[in-house]
Amino acid sequence: MILKFESTALGYNFSMLRLGINIIGIPLIAFIINLFLKEEDREEIYQLAQEKNI
Repeated sequence: MILKFESTALGYNFSMLRLGINIIGIPLIAFIINLFLKEEDREEIYQLAQEKNI
């Protein structure tokens, strides 16, 4: 639904370009963060997520 509104308001080409960049970019950013994250920091993130039931 949001994609339909966005393509109507901003144009189909822009919407498809943004969608493609998001599909590639988000996993790429997650991979890069994972490379630089220390094991102890990763464990702390998981622990905090469990405490907040995320």
